[in-house]
Amino acid sequence: MHRLSLLIVLSGFLCAQSPSGAPLAVTAPQSVKAMVDLQAVLMPYSVNRDLFGKYIADTYAVVFLSVGNRSREAGLVLEGLSLDYSNWALSGVASQEEAFARSLESFQASTQVGRVSSVEYRIVRAQLEEQDTKTARSWAIRFLEYASSAMGSTGFLFGPATNAPRYVGALTGVGIPGFEKFWPDALIPKLNRVSDLAYHSNRIIPRESSDIMLGFFPLERFLTPSLKSIYVKRPALFFNTGLALIDNQNPKVGRLLALVAGQDVSALQRQIPAMLECRANANPDRESTAACETSRPLRNVLVATSLNTIRVVVNGSMVVAAVAAPAISQ
Repeated sequence: MHRLSLLIVLSGFLCAQSPSGAPLAVTAPQSVKAMVDLQAVLMPYSVNRDLFGKYIADTYAVVFLSVGNRSREAGLVLEGLSLDYSNWALSGVASQEEAFARSLESFQASTQVGRVSSVEYRIVRAQLEEQDTKTARSWAIRFLEYASSAMGSTGFLFGPATNAPRYVGALTGVGIPGFEKFWPDALIPKLNRVSDLAYHSNRIIPRESSDIMLGFFPLERFLTPSLKSIYVKRPALFFNTGLALIDNQNPKVGRLLALVAGQDVSALQRQIPAMLECRANANPDRESTAACETSRPLRNVLVATSLNTIRVVVNGSMVVAAVAAPAISQ
């Protein structure tokens, strides 16, 4: 006879135990909002292209996210990652969320207005695998392999006195392997990066630790093709939108600001000194000053068009991992 103590460890965390094997008392988990720190930055297009290829860089806005769990008792289980653009003036979101939430039954749940979720890593991996068959390298390798097979299958027509068999052997044994070394396949490293860094559902952040991940958000969900081209090349113009008024190489964004403000670009540019004076004014009632009144149209349009109002939102649960099961006798 011996006793077998069975411990159920939730989500890979260490189980809290006393030396005798009896479970210790644990503290109830704190809220995610109180215990989790988030830091996010938009990855440049050039970095996305180098890490994941041109197709993924053209398809997604990639956000680097650092998640810190400050809880001493509970781990964080990530259940969702999304961008909240409901505060963006150009989002088109109507403020009817509370009324809709009240209309749901107790057994119902719904998405939230003004949020777009990150695709999970399995979707990005599937896209990489699908697109790899359409790349120039894949077409070249397949053509060489087809040519080698075709020459080998018709070698008997030329007879043993010809050099055709040697040509086929050289192409198969030297040419194709040499070409693969000259133009290496980057698919496997890209897939590994996606598996290691991309958002996973139910990912665990242990207590008193942090982790990093990447969120992949479809660009076509936010931007039209013409604005997407600017976003890909100079994303700073969509965050520091005032730069568009002094960057003469990107007149499209300046025209967008003028359209939203109802004024021409030169009129907005003339308000820049007044806006700077308004921001430097230490008067608590600065909104009533002449400089602030003069620059109000410019300040309003910069707030309306800037993507700084977009927030990254993490959904999750704080879970304590100490659970003990009754002993089993044999």
